[in-house]
Amino acid sequence: MPNQTFKCPKCQAEVPLTQAAVDHIEEKWLRTLGRMTHELLGPITAIKGATESIIDTPDSKTFFDFDYPGDILSWTELMTRVIENAEVYRDVHKGEIVIRPERVFLLTDVIAPAIRQVSLLLKERGFSRRNIKYIGFDKFPSLWLDRNRFQQVVFNLLSNSIKYAYDKPKAFQVEIEGVEEDKYFYIHVKDFGAGIAAAESEKVFQEGFRGEMSIDMNVTGQGLGLWIVKQVIERHDGKIRVSNFRYPTEIAIQLPYWLTSRAPR
Repeated sequence: MPNQTFKCPKCQAEVPLTQAAVDHIEEKWLRTLGRMTHELLGPITAIKGATESIIDTPDSKTFFDFDYPGDILSWTELMTRVIENAEVYRDVHKGEIVIRPERVFLLTDVIAPAIRQVSLLLKERGFSRRNIKYIGFDKFPSLWLDRNRFQQVVFNLLSNSIKYAYDKPKAFQVEIEGVEEDKYFYIHVKDFGAGIAAAESEKVFQEGFRGEMSIDMNVTGQGLGLWIVKQVIERHDGKIRVSNFRYPTEIAIQLPYWLTSRAPR
């Protein structure tokens, strides 16, 4: 039976019918994913707003025996980050990452919120938020960045540090350092967990890749976290690499200096 072809309505090229069917299914799935994430964000935003209202209510802390509102807020933050990962995944496969640059201070607008957003992950492992240190950002100027997407970057990196940390709460430690050098801004994220094999230093940024360590430590995931980080960084004309494999494991992000004066196109 001869191979049947189908004329693509977008590019007018003749493609195999089987490939056209696959592309159609993928496009339909991406549209469905977009609708689902949009519908989920609505109630999550409402829950977050209601919870913040409860927290702001006088005597709310004495009314509850435990910090239930704080836990709800943590869950909504975590759910929002998971949905944002799905949205980046959808955008990349649609051939675009929509970014909304604005003037952003890395410490107050990106790093501090991301640390708050991983509070539930820290709590589940028995780790303290005080063991996440940050230095060097007080002298950084504001940069033209997508605030939400960069929060996703730091969230994903911190999430990995928590997942791959050894089960020793007192030994858990993450350092986030900002350095301005040679007309670039650098963000170094260091942790003292299981590390990354040298042979996998490039592969960890590939879509769907899960290293041997994730299997050995029984860490769940889809292998998308660092891939998403790389997509966002590159959309801002930056670069990312593994700059040290273990003790500490270090991820280095490089951002161009011109982000101080104009937004990425």
